[in-house]
Amino acid sequence: TYAHRHRGGEEAVSLLASLAMGGGAETSPVSNVSLPYPTPATAPYNVDFLSPIPTPDGSGQTVHPDVVDFGKPWNGWRFWLAVTPYPGGRIQEENPCIYGSNDGYHWETPKGLTNPLDAGPNLAYSANSDTDLFFDKGSQELILTYRLYHTGTRRETLKLMRSADGVKWSEPVIIFDNDGSPTGDGGGVQQYSSQALVRVAEGDYRMWTCGATNEPDKVFKASTATGPWTVQSTLSFGGTGRNPYHTDVIAGPDGRFWMIGCSNGVAFASVSSDGVNWVSGKPILDARRSMWDSNIYRATIQPHEDGKHMRAWYSAFRQDEGTGQVWRTAITVIPRAEWGNL
Repeated sequence: TYAHRHRGGEEAVSLLASLAMGGGAETSPVSNVSLPYPTPATAPYNVDFLSPIPTPDGSGQTVHPDVVDFGKPWNGWRFWLAVTPYPGGRIQEENPCIYGSNDGYHWETPKGLTNPLDAGPNLAYSANSDTDLFFDKGSQELILTYRLYHTGTRRETLKLMRSADGVKWSEPVIIFDNDGSPTGDGGGVQQYSSQALVRVAEGDYRMWTCGATNEPDKVFKASTATGPWTVQSTLSFGGTGRNPYHTDVIAGPDGRFWMIGCSNGVAFASVSSDGVNWVSGKPILDARRSMWDSNIYRATIQPHEDGKHMRAWYSAFRQDEGTGQVWRTAITVIPRAEWGNL
């Protein structure tokens, strides 16, 4: 995550303040959702309640969440979260961390695990960003990927770690690397950001990446999660302008690929039968200019057990004149129809 293209941040809204403020949207409780607050019944589905996440630096500021829902506790936790601290937008603090939860809202560091998993070089121009997490049913392991990005050389290196219990993790291995693409304007060129991996079937893995500036969004294929990865195609969004800057993709409940993409400060739903050609809907998470989520940055989705909704975790920020960027993560619930009707 290199936020030079965005604006945003603000101190977190407290639970009591959130109750008083509200979001302006119609709200109603959704059945079987173990959240301590109601969620909006219609778009946008933003919420005011921020998930407490014990970051190593103590700030609670996080970015780029990705969640696996096992449906029941797996090694003590139903939900597993990969995310990076991002206090004030300081990229040297941006390193992959793992948390567990049984309600999707309150997060804890699993016993025996020390965050971050990769402390990185602790340099102002380098970050272990863009966490992605999925469960490989073949190897019965959690697979974590993240992206080492050097803002000077523009080099991007995707790394992968494995765990059979969520606590003991393998050493990182490089699965993708490039030497950058200097433009001469001093700006960081991101060609393969916000990677999202899916195991489609045995021997069939896909990885979607976002080109942040002059590169198109792409999908790659490989026979294993570690690669080698080859480009399958550039992505098409049918001229809708819904080309995401950051995205997450899952194998959807209806047999299609489901995406939640973020661009221009909002998030939107997209679906695809082949992973290449996408149909997108209207924004489902909005940029609330006076709130904590004035710029939606990255979101992740998992099917809800009621068969009617998706749980969605999203990170966002707002720029405060006094304190700079403040980044937070929240969970909301979104009707499956936002994807299913596309």
